[in-house]
Amino acid sequence: MVHTLPKKNGSRRSLGSRIENSLLNLLAAGGVLCIGLVIAAFFFNISLILFKTGSMSPTIPQGSMSVVQRISADEIRVGDVVMTRLRETPQLCSTKIPTRERCSL
Repeated sequence: MVHTLPKKNGSRRSLGSRIENSLLNLLAAGGVLCIGLVIAAFFFNISLILFKTGSMSPTIPQGSMSVVQRISADEIRVGDVVMTRLRETPQLCSTKIPTRERCSL
């Protein structure tokens, strides 16, 4: 036996139908959010990255998403998390800046 709830117009919808509609609305909202993030990334020149490993824990937990923007070395401040591309590989390496010192590579 399926229990139904009355609609405003007097007809009845099943509980499964209400759950299905709620799930579809939630997925639609997620889609709108994703589209908004893509538009923001284009206009503000940012990228979204996912931290797959826990190497930055506890500052950044594994699975966290981060907004990344390209900046010059002069703009880096103590406490910033920076990402650099490893030489001759597509991999990115992230690290938190502990001090402000000059180095030569």
